[in-house]
Amino acid sequence: MKTLLYSLFCLSLAQISISQSNIWDLQQCVDYAQKNNISLKQSEINARVNKNNATQSKAAILPTVNAGAQHTYNFGRTIDRYTNTFANTQVLSQNFYISSNVVLWSGLAQYNTIKANQYQYLSSTETYLQQKNDLALNVATSYINVIFSNEILQIAQAQFKITQEQLDRTQKLADAGTLAKSAVYDLKAQLANEEANVTASDNNYQIALLTLKQLLNLDTLNNFNISKPNVDVMNNELASLSVQNIYETALKNQHSIKAANFNVLAAEKSLDIAKGRISPTLSATGSLGTGTSELDKNIDAVNFVGYEQTPYYALDRVQQPKNL
Repeated sequence: MKTLLYSLFCLSLAQISISQSNIWDLQQCVDYAQKNNISLKQSEINARVNKNNATQSKAAILPTVNAGAQHTYNFGRTIDRYTNTFANTQVLSQNFYISSNVVLWSGLAQYNTIKANQYQYLSSTETYLQQKNDLALNVATSYINVIFSNEILQIAQAQFKITQEQLDRTQKLADAGTLAKSAVYDLKAQLANEEANVTASDNNYQIALLTLKQLLNLDTLNNFNISKPNVDVMNNELASLSVQNIYETALKNQHSIKAANFNVLAAEKSLDIAKGRISPTLSATGSLGTGTSELDKNIDAVNFVGYEQTPYYALDRVQQPKNL
């Protein structure tokens, strides 16, 4: 029995800790959304693509270098392209080449392309930062909407409870004969309306919570709760600023305005690129190649290193003594 009670106590503590860990504040929601929101990730990838385009436009002004090699076998009767002679056997030929090209003048089109791509990259970066701020604002709005919907739900539930208590009290008075039964019917109708309000308020709360989960790119089936922030509106610094000060500050710091300015500069450079295309283009090209063939064989020198002499053998006859 003690073991069972201890297990139930540990299980309840674990459930309490899990429920507390799923309670998020506003800063946690904003940070998670900025790391996992799909639209924001797409904007970040677009900024990286524009950065690569800017780097590629800088590399385009460098000279181009091409190199290659060929290894060829010819069979049968053919004309060797290096010796211009007929060959009836297998001929091996090889060639190697390298070439380079550089644009010396193109009406400043390359320079303007670099500047236009740089402005496009800066514009996409500012657009990404603006979307990041917009996402934080949308998360904060949804966060407040969840709190507001929860408050409305609690009010509807409290009103339903009050009407239920009034109905019970009126029912007892009607049964005692001190009140007419019409009052009971009126409270029953009011209780039905209060119940409908509770259902509608709960639906609005669930929709607001689902909207916040979608902004955070969270699984909609996970348990998710938020905490109520303590906001002091009277001591906020923005409350002391005038409308003109807020407007001027926004003109200097809004990323959307900076992105629009960079788009204007990029469009101006694109116009300069189009004007530069009417100018003639001056390029310098150079190439170097070589080739070899098995038929191209020349005897440059002969080196005599000696000869081998066949050995000579002689047989001498020896006279044997006669027998006496």
